[in-house]
Amino acid sequence: AGQIATLIGPGDEAVRASAMRAAGRLHLEETVPQLTKILKTDRSAVARTEALNALTMLQAPDLDSDLELALADRDGNLRARALEILPSSGIPEERSVLLYEKIMKKGSIVEQQAALMGLSELKGEDASVLFNNLLERLENDNIPTEVRLDLAEAVEQHGDPQLNAILTDYAGKVEGDLGLYAFALEGGNERRGRDIFYRNEAAQCVRCHAVFEYGGNVGPGLEGIADRLTHRQMLEAMIRPSARLAPGYETLLVTLKDGSVTAGTVMERTKDAIKLKIGKEDIQTIPLSDVAEQETLPSSMPNMEAKLTRREIRDLVAFLASLHGEES
Repeated sequence: AGQIATLIGPGDEAVRASAMRAAGRLHLEETVPQLTKILKTDRSAVARTEALNALTMLQAPDLDSDLELALADRDGNLRARALEILPSSGIPEERSVLLYEKIMKKGSIVEQQAALMGLSELKGEDASVLFNNLLERLENDNIPTEVRLDLAEAVEQHGDPQLNAILTDYAGKVEGDLGLYAFALEGGNERRGRDIFYRNEAAQCVRCHAVFEYGGNVGPGLEGIADRLTHRQMLEAMIRPSARLAPGYETLLVTLKDGSVTAGTVMERTKDAIKLKIGKEDIQTIPLSDVAEQETLPSSMPNMEAKLTRREIRDLVAFLASLHGEES
């Protein structure tokens, strides 16, 4: 505690950020004046954001004023963080909803996403009215595609049955079999998606897929996937893995007219025959005239619906959409 003021002061940005997080976690109330000054005057947006986070953890006496100051900051990420914190502050819900409404009309994508996250925690009538207006804008195609998933999840969390019914009806009419997952096509964070691909223990993407030779080879390599697939096809590959199989990864069960059965990986299809790789080395070309029945076996890739949230899937789509043919 005796050293924290020095560590929070001017110096290495990473050290300052860690020190401010420590001040918040350790409830060092004596740092409140210093943190408030940083929020008001520091040139570093990272420092101002960490100061706000620490003041929130400390439940600073003037947190309402701190949040209003942050909402007027020139840095969009700091404004977005203040919008997330707003519901837990002492600012009346009616005023909070007015601030969120203003952001939903004129804020950046990041700010709108943060506003919806905060708005979802407000359960009063004012919040319900704003959600209803936003759903009307959604039906009129007047909500940015990048924030539609955030709106859907905020409505769900808000918990109003009538609003949920409106949302479900809209998703069924407009987005078909993908449902609300169709809102995950745009608005993801590439950096978070990269972390999910390489580090998420539930998804374990990197165990089966490689990017520029780093990763497994059970599934197809993903370098250049952004040049081959649309965002929708990437999404479908994650939540409907058997609907469309990458070339060289389709396993086919073939029943011949003589009653024999064989299975292998499809190497090539022509109008007259199917070429299968059976085992590690055996390759067979089967004339279609000999085939009684053929069945594509389900993909071995797990459905990501059970392993990742919709927002995580959106971030993963954003990461995959950044993978072009040459390593950068």
